[in-house]
Amino acid sequence: MQQTIHIVDRFDFGLTGSALDALALANLLKGHADVQVWSEVAPIHASHACRLIHPITETNWPVGGTLIIVGGYFSIDPWLENARPQRLIIKYNAPYHIRLFQLLHRCRCANLPVPELVFVSHLLQNITALPGRVEPSWIDLDLFSPKRFLPDHAFTIGRLSRDDLTKHHEDDPSLYRLMTEAGGRVRVMGGECLKPYLGKNQANIELLPTGAEPAHEFLHSLDVFFFRYHPSITETFGRTVLEAMACGLPVVCEPRGGYTELIRHGENGVLVKNQEDALFWLEKLAADIGLRKKLGTTARKTTEKIYSQEAQCRFRDYYLAR
Repeated sequence: MQQTIHIVDRFDFGLTGSALDALALANLLKGHADVQVWSEVAPIHASHACRLIHPITETNWPVGGTLIIVGGYFSIDPWLENARPQRLIIKYNAPYHIRLFQLLHRCRCANLPVPELVFVSHLLQNITALPGRVEPSWIDLDLFSPKRFLPDHAFTIGRLSRDDLTKHHEDDPSLYRLMTEAGGRVRVMGGECLKPYLGKNQANIELLPTGAEPAHEFLHSLDVFFFRYHPSITETFGRTVLEAMACGLPVVCEPRGGYTELIRHGENGVLVKNQEDALFWLEKLAADIGLRKKLGTTARKTTEKIYSQEAQCRFRDYYLAR
């Protein structure tokens, strides 16, 4: 008889890294266990069949088995005390430390199994100073695969994220204008919030709503993936960076965030410290197709190692406790 694994995430904002992480974990375990995906709110995004938690009867919330709470950044309704899991795992992937410690305290007071912590990066584990495992957010390498060769076109940089100003660096609008003035093109999916900051001349800058195109298809339209975010936040992993690398794109990123643990400057990506550094490398990549191919090829090989069949089996065995 297959064991039951309950995976809980909010799913209240479409296409968040946490939601995608939860769904990827469900796909990793599907066929090896009875996997049930849950949300406390009406889910906006869940390609996997998602059950709504409604604590009236025991059939309407996760009971028994292995309970995996993805995120640890949201308050959980009182059903948790009655869930009675045999095993409890918290997949912590965002820096909401007060919420995490409150959740750990609550589990202890309810005499639930001692939670096992899985961190999305060493950066996040080091910040919390708690014991646990480190596991990257899972990515489908068959879906995020190297792009086909594109015919001659304007050099295109871009990125994707939620349409939120905190997901973008304050210097990005000026950099985008500089790139287009040099003859390049910019595509940002989840960048409509930038429109007021780009001035009147937005020629060759395409700002798309979040999810306007499938992520892998959008990435295939780029020559370089460029990633920075607002100084006020910490990107503990950066799933989109790894998706771009899996697509064989050279990535140009600032040197902070969990993804930097996987990038070797000048080998499988580029880490830039400031605006001048970013402009230098983007112009260099625009002029050197060979360098773009070299970085992109090595980036793909990096993801193939991270998400190898051996790694999948290792992490799957952990969740299945075998």
